[in-house]
Amino acid sequence: MQYLQQLEQQFPDQGASALAARIDLLAKFDANQAQQARQALLQKYPNSDAAADYRWRQAQEFAKAGNYTESWRWAKEIANQNPQSDVTPKAIFGSGNGLNN
Repeated sequence: MQYLQQLEQQFPDQGASALAARIDLLAKFDANQAQQARQALLQKYPNSDAAADYRWRQAQEFAKAGNYTESWRWAKEIANQNPQSDVTPKAIFGSGNGLNN
C-alpha cells in the first residue's frame, strides 16, 4: 500500500492509476479509507481514465439497482470530465438505454 502511495507521489503522470490500484486494495480491507481514496481520485485526477472507469462502474451499479437518475448523473460526468476516455461512448449511449451491456 505504501508503495502505491510513493508511486503516486513520485510519478504524478501515473498517480491516477496508482490511486486506483490503492482503491482496489483498500476496498477489501477498509471501506472508509477506500471511499476517501475514491473522493481523492475524483478531486485530484477528475479527467483521468481511472476516474472515468470508476464513474462508469458507479453508473452501471446504479443502473443495475434500478436507480436510473443516479446512473445517468454518473454517466453524464464521464461525458463532461472525460470526453476522450474509452468509456465515454458507452456512457453516452448507455445512459439512454439503461446502461445495458
